Amino acid sequence: MNTKHTPGPWSEFGPGSPTVYGGDPTRRICVLDRQTGASMEECYANARLIAAAPDLLAALEKLHRLHCGLDSWHEDAMADAWVNACTAIAKAKGEA
Repeated sequence: MNTKHTPGPWSEFGPGSPTVYGGDPTRRICVLDRQTGASMEECYANARLIAAAPDLLAALEKLHRLHCGLDSWHEDAMADAWVNACTAIAKAKGEA
């Protein structure tokens, strides 16, 4: 199955229950709550990771295309791909 996901960018928002939105504030992707026994800190960390998913996917796809020769490789393209990957990782970790 190759279902398309809601286009990014996705964003995480609180307070209350951490909520992830896709594209615009009317498109709710998910709401995280503490019913699973997770702390609020863990719920917000999970929301940040979920919100970063489209960025992480795009960064990995770009690196894959460069590695496989599907995109023309040059130093600037690789540097841009690494910057995108590092930015997505920072977003997922709540450092951006």
